[in-house]
Amino acid sequence: MDLESQLRGGGMGVRKVKRIQILPKANDGWTDERITEMLDVGLSTVERTRCKFVELGLEGAIKNRRPRRKYPRKLDGKAEAHLIALVCGLVPEGCTASEFFGQNLHLAKRVFPAIT
Repeated sequence: MDLESQLRGGGMGVRKVKRIQILPKANDGWTDERITEMLDVGLSTVERTRCKFVELGLEGAIKNRRPRRKYPRKLDGKAEAHLIALVCGLVPEGCTASEFFGQNLHLAKRVFPAIT
């Protein structure tokens, strides 16, 4: 699939579209500064896109990269749902919201020590 048909197809993220727009202009000899002005992107975006194209080819230049670091989840889905229900519960009568949420947050930190 060529670049123009990818652009016409739609359903793409803005970053990917911008990268696809950068490559033909770079190929036509435009300077990085001119590309940044015409496409309203940062200079480093143009530079990185050019480098990725040279190193990884077309697909490598336009696809989104994976996150560099992985953050382990502190809570699993069940514990997270319980925490949200605990902290965001309805405020009982006779208790102010700040008192209630303060107590629940303190309790949540005791129940889920992974919360910092």
